[in-house]
Amino acid sequence: MNMLSPLDDRTRKQINLIAAQSGGSRTSVDKAIRKLAVQDHEFLLGLVQPFLDGIVAHALSTALPQPARTAVSPSLSASALDDLVKGMRAGLERGGPAPSQGQGDSAAHANTIRALAAAQARRRKEDY
Repeated sequence: MNMLSPLDDRTRKQINLIAAQSGGSRTSVDKAIRKLAVQDHEFLLGLVQPFLDGIVAHALSTALPQPARTAVSPSLSASALDDLVKGMRAGLERGGPAPSQGQGDSAAHANTIRALAAAQARRRKEDY
């Protein structure tokens, strides 16, 4: 059964009856449902059936040994890692982040960012 399937009719009717008899107290409904689940195994099955796949998966994950995780080797070459460390070190020595090694922002992109910042500043002035 799908984990998100609805409760069966019998279970839903029993829950609705308990809720109607409780006078709207969530605590009373909770206690009554738990008591009925212990006494009536068909009700318990109807209650957990929509969640049975998840319950079983959790039980398996805790009962069965987990496969050992293998260490992931870095995909960068030694020279690329050295360049990365040098760039980070240079940034720390200057007191800021290392400069980008990629292409710089285009002028159009920079203008767009400035326009967005200006629009946000105008909105803030209008809000206050």
